[in-house]
Formats: sequence, structure tokens, C-alpha cells
Amino acid sequence: MQRFFRPNPIFVLWIYVGIVIVPGVALAEANAPTVIDWSKGDSQATDQSCGDFAFTHMEDGHSYNLFVRGREATICSFRAAGMTFIYPGDHGTDSRGKRTLYSFVRFGSEVLVAWAPGY
Repeated sequence: MQRFFRPNPIFVLWIYVGIVIVPGVALAEANAPTVIDWSKGDSQATDQSCGDFAFTHMEDGHSYNLFVRGREATICSFRAAGMTFIYPGDHGTDSRGKRTLYSFVRFGSEVLVAWAPGY
């Protein structure tokens, strides 16, 4: 008498993948940072909500200003290749629908951040 193995249909593995869809935004862009190119000027403004900002063309010894007017009350974070951003102790959530002024001064690989929320 031969015995044949038959798979047991009781054991089923279900894998769920969560996808967040943002209307009008491609999936590749949903987690992409807002890029600020400082070669376009030392003072710039954006209507993007706070979140992840990536900077390009920050020159050593220069200072920069960024006006952020977000639709959401969130915390801004900043990055640039090879640099460390140093935030003040009171850095926190910006004011919803109001402008927040961020100032940056680059010294070598360090960037000092100052902020004034609520304009």
C-alpha cells in the first residue's frame, strides 16, 4: 500500500503589504524629501509642510534663511551630505498654517539651526 502526501488546505499563509497612497503623488515621491537648492539664493520660501528637507549647495561660512509655511503642524528635519545639523533645545512643531523662519549657518561639517515659529 502506497501513501501519497496531500497538502493540508488548513494551513495557508497570508501576507499583507501596507501601501499608503497619497492623491497626486507618485509612490516613489511619497517619502522623498523636499529639496532646497541654495545655489538659487540664500533666502528661500516653501509652501511644503515641515518634514524631511534635503539641502544642496550649502557653502562653508555662509548663512541661509528658509521660510516654511506648512499645512500640517509637524517638525522640520534637515540634512545635507556629510553635514551634522545642530538644533536649539526648544526646536519642535511648527505652527499650522503659519510661517516659520529657519536660519542656518554652516561651519565646516556642522550647520547651526535657529528657528522662529508663528509668523
